[in-house]
Amino acid sequence: MKKWNLHDWFISAAPVTLAVLMAIFLAGCGGQQTVATTQASETTPAPVSTTAPEASVEAEVPADSSAAAAGSAVFADGDTVGTGATSFSFTVINAAGEEATATVCTDKTNLAEALQELGLIDGTVDDKYGLYVEEVNGEFHLYTVDGTNWYFYVNEKLSDADVDEITINPDDAYAFRVCQRPEPELRGES
Repeated sequence: MKKWNLHDWFISAAPVTLAVLMAIFLAGCGGQQTVATTQASETTPAPVSTTAPEASVEAEVPADSSAAAAGSAVFADGDTVGTGATSFSFTVINAAGEEATATVCTDKTNLAEALQELGLIDGTVDDKYGLYVEEVNGEFHLYTVDGTNWYFYVNEKLSDADVDEITINPDDAYAFRVCQRPEPELRGES
């Protein structure tokens, strides 16, 4: 039989203690939505999504407790996500046609890095082609699975550049839309 030492007890009790503290925190916040990032088998700081940017808080959460890991939306329309000196508009139009726009705050300069760090997008990286976005705001779409893809837009026009090639410009509005193939007007064509 394994003998428990103090270190083992802290490691095993930490997730339960954290869950209790998070429940107390959420009750005290009046049910405001919080956002957690996902990193493989490690504890990471969790950016918080609120409607007031000045009310941001960071907490450590286990990687498997993320909203994105559960397949639910990471942010709702009107939320502010993350913390940092740079902010920009980020819109998601999901498969049901529902649109949600958040203000994203970050200190990153690369758009894909900022969105991935906050758990807003995820995908696979190809050495030749870069990031292939498969999940946005907790919703997964892959052409080989459901016949749809996520399409990336800058200022309401289908982007010629990939999301991982974009340097954040606070004056630009970024969006992802899921569809089989964008309509001509959504591709910037008349």
